[in-house]
Amino acid sequence: MDGTKGPKETTLGTGPGNNHFLFSSRISNAQRLPNGNILINEGLDGRFFEVAPDGDVVWEYVNPNFGPTSAPPKGQTNNVFRAYRYSAGEIAAAQKIG
Repeated sequence: MDGTKGPKETTLGTGPGNNHFLFSSRISNAQRLPNGNILINEGLDGRFFEVAPDGDVVWEYVNPNFGPTSAPPKGQTNNVFRAYRYSAGEIAAAQKIG
């Protein structure tokens, strides 16, 4: 990379040898956390996880809820549109608002 667009170097990779392929064509996001980790949401697979700067996966969660229940089993999904980490202070402030 020449640094004219985006980062000057690649700094994140997951999996052994950094070969884990991440892709979700829509309904996904990533959030840089205050501790330097990244929260990643693979929305179409209903999976979100936190990755440390060294590439280690800190934790992972797969949404166990599939729906809509009116659809046949093969038509149900566990999509997660967005995932965000909120601090205790942000949650307390939101609770005061109502």
